[in-house]
Amino acid sequence: MQERPEHWTFGPEQCPILVSGAERLLIFLPFFLNGWPFKHCEFNPQAKVNIEILGGADGDIIINQKLSLGKRSAFKSEFEAARELADILIATYAYLKGDVIYLRGSATVFASGIAVFLAPRGQSEHQLALRLAAKGLRLFSDNKIFLRSDSSSLVSAVSPGNTPSVSLPLEDDPHAVFEDFVSSYTEIKNSKRAFLKLWDSECAGFNEQATVTSIFELQRSDCDESDISILNADRANELIMENCQLSNVDPERYRDIAREIAENIPISKLRYNSFDQAARALLNQKIDC
Repeated sequence: MQERPEHWTFGPEQCPILVSGAERLLIFLPFFLNGWPFKHCEFNPQAKVNIEILGGADGDIIINQKLSLGKRSAFKSEFEAARELADILIATYAYLKGDVIYLRGSATVFASGIAVFLAPRGQSEHQLALRLAAKGLRLFSDNKIFLRSDSSSLVSAVSPGNTPSVSLPLEDDPHAVFEDFVSSYTEIKNSKRAFLKLWDSECAGFNEQATVTSIFELQRSDCDESDISILNADRANELIMENCQLSNVDPERYRDIAREIAENIPISKLRYNSFDQAARALLNQKIDC
């Protein structure tokens, strides 16, 4: 007789995500999630399970996403399966929440609000936020960000609660400060990536919210000095839409939010030749972020 899987809920009570069979991955999830509440719940065969974790015939770990996000993946290791589960939980929360736009992007806390960093497809933006964290600024999100346009014309950033990570070997000829930062905060790593564990005062946790005051499109170039220019409305909307993470969400749902964001927040292009140069520009020029 097949053993009955256990049921777990993840996320806030107002928007719970029901997961079946998560118990074998719980020990690894803290490497990938920061501040996510979860609890064991009574098994209910009639409950609508959002994510199902199964054992394959060949020993694989199968993660089956039951929503229309439609994803089924197999993994050999519990570590990699937990990493995928963390990503799916974040995507599922955005899908169920409905009032946020889920973007590939990072964000940093400045004195007057949140600066969000986005990049054209194929380019990386998250190392800039990590370089700023190494210089003492608080990291709000790394490589994933939720944005919401409020009725008061304010735009809020909502932290998805994923732990920061960095590709190995370190790119961009990092200075010793960044090397030391990565080394000091690395909790676990493999040959390709280091996963960092920052203190709560250094990194926002799941569902923390703050007002966005600027958005930057990052563009690598051969320029000697960083420069900043305002994007026109069409490019601002395009930038937001091309960084959307949920490809099967009704585009109109995201276009409405993207349009409101572009109307209420200055969106600029930041050209730079290294992440350290971009970080210095944001700090030294005291850009109104």
